[in-house]
Amino acid sequence: MMRLFPKLVAVRGGLWSMATGLRRSSAHAQPLTRGHWFRRLFGAAARRGPLGVQFPQPGGRVDLLAHALQTASDCITITDTSDRILYVNEAFLRTYEYEEHELIGQHISMVRSPDNRPEVLDGILEGTKQGVWRGVVRNRSKSGREFPISLATSLVRDEQGRVLAAVGVARDRTNEEAAESALRASEEKYRQLVENANDIIFTVDREGYCLSMNRAGQDLSGFAAETPRGVHLAQIVVPEHAEMALDRLRQVLEGERIPRFELDIKSRLGTRVTLELDVHPIRVDAAIVGAQGIARDVTARNELEAQLRQAQKMEALGHLASGVAHDFNNIVTVLIGFADLALHQLDEGNPVRADLEEIHRAAGSAASLTQQLLIFSRKSVARPRVLDLNELASGLDKMLRRLVGEDVEFIVRPGPDVGFVRADPGLIEQVIMNLVVNARDAMPTGGTLTVQTGTATLDSHLACAHQIPNPGEFATLAVTDTGIGMTPDVQAQIFQPFFTTKGPTGGTGLGLATVQRIAQQAGGGIAIESAPGHGTTFTVYLPRIESGVETARSEESAAPVDRVSGTILFVEDDQHVRTVAARALREGGYSVLTARHSEEALAIADECGEFVDLLVTDIVMPGIINGRALARLIRRSRPGLKVLFTSGYLDDTPGLQDLQAEDAGFLPKPYTLESLASEVAQALSRAPERP
Repeated sequence: MMRLFPKLVAVRGGLWSMATGLRRSSAHAQPLTRGHWFRRLFGAAARRGPLGVQFPQPGGRVDLLAHALQTASDCITITDTSDRILYVNEAFLRTYEYEEHELIGQHISMVRSPDNRPEVLDGILEGTKQGVWRGVVRNRSKSGREFPISLATSLVRDEQGRVLAAVGVARDRTNEEAAESALRASEEKYRQLVENANDIIFTVDREGYCLSMNRAGQDLSGFAAETPRGVHLAQIVVPEHAEMALDRLRQVLEGERIPRFELDIKSRLGTRVTLELDVHPIRVDAAIVGAQGIARDVTARNELEAQLRQAQKMEALGHLASGVAHDFNNIVTVLIGFADLALHQLDEGNPVRADLEEIHRAAGSAASLTQQLLIFSRKSVARPRVLDLNELASGLDKMLRRLVGEDVEFIVRPGPDVGFVRADPGLIEQVIMNLVVNARDAMPTGGTLTVQTGTATLDSHLACAHQIPNPGEFATLAVTDTGIGMTPDVQAQIFQPFFTTKGPTGGTGLGLATVQRIAQQAGGGIAIESAPGHGTTFTVYLPRIESGVETARSEESAAPVDRVSGTILFVEDDQHVRTVAARALREGGYSVLTARHSEEALAIADECGEFVDLLVTDIVMPGIINGRALARLIRRSRPGLKVLFTSGYLDDTPGLQDLQAEDAGFLPKPYTLESLASEVAQALSRAPERP
């Protein structure tokens, strides 16, 4: 239409004079109607088309053009060289809400919005002079409604090139701008969603170069937003995973659907990060032009899963250790018991005595091994009391000197004002022994081994670094050697159960795991400082308490008790333990009744329960009545009966509050005959707490 109309109106030179006449008529007479305007404009050229083609019916050509302009959906205007309106179509009148006579002869500025910048209006004039101007301006209707329009303007010239008029074609852009605004808002919304996502969102081309990467990816990888196109996957992925990454990309570009997978990348900090990726192809007109993916940092999740697996392994091992402990401790109790009985019957010079002492020591080592398993599997029962750490370390001095050997210089340095700690003395002795043995083994050609006590204040950061639950004041026990030292890799694994640097025949790998568990059980922790060739220092932190009042009470309660007489009902399902324990108690002056299980014990209690002074029973018993239930049943008829529980199965070990509630004592297996005699004497001497 735009091409046809300029050619049609560019007829001879009479159009210019006609237009001039129209301007004059608009000023001095009634405005011409559109029909009059077309008849006057095209009357002289009615028989000639735009290319000089002769039409048989002059009026039909003009009417056709007039009808086309009038019914066009776009707004069409014709203005003279002074920007006065010569013609507007029906779409213009509807859009601007004017009548035709209100517009003809008026300046085009009457429909312009004052919000238009002057340079825009000047640009329309200059652009039209050059040929065609296209752009967006704001116009105003008769009612004052302002709206944007897409406008295209061009000039109409005669055959001599003189300007006759200007034609403008416009379209209301209100709906388009609203749609574009909504589109921009939607794009911004999703751009923000991508940019602010915690996951990494990226695209790559067919060659493996990054086309885009959101902020999370840039922060992790260290590549700036303006450089992703220069970043190849091989620059981000760790070398050993580069081939896998490129192979996955190849599969995606070939249209294969690949499952979610993991690979490691190098972070901007130089650390290794594990990503979980979902990658899919980018298609343009059915052609795959690249790949897009979402990656999630799963490093922490994988570490937690590894810790969970380790915890589950330790829990399973703990259950296994507890299950084995019952039977194993019974065996060790028998070994220790019969060795004790035999040693008591031999003179010091008897050659067999040395062999029995070795058996006794071996049984003690077996018991210690079981105890270590139970400690690191958190199945052991600590019996804490207030300890003077300096006194405990000094008390072991002589024994430790014999242990380390003559080629090692051994030094004990008690620190000033160390104070007291609350812990199981036997377990702390085990800590010192394990650390000293490890230090000695780290110095195969000799050196210096130092045991030093002191104090330290740990803030929350240091406490967390040493896996200590609470910050505060701590007493420290440091064991330092001048040995071969350890690499960082070894230090990272040194507290893991069964990890050892001593070879398959050099150790069980339980020593340091046991030390760590004991320290943690006491509310503390352990730290390590080491370097290859520069020795090692293990520092144990134990919560420090100022008062030592409880020490005297603990020592008083643990003082030896004179043996007393009485009748004991000894209940034990293991025949060998029952035999050795009953024999030892009888040799100690007690009357002993034995039972194999709870039902047999109840029968004995019914017959002669009034003569029984003490019930010694294993907690784990065959049948439905365990040792604790047995004690409650017998006490129904003998409320004042004293009770001593034994067990080698740590899951059923009663706590201190349970023992106080049940007015009973406890002797863990394996036990020596001496410890059995001591506990029995204390139980018989204890005043009943119940009437």
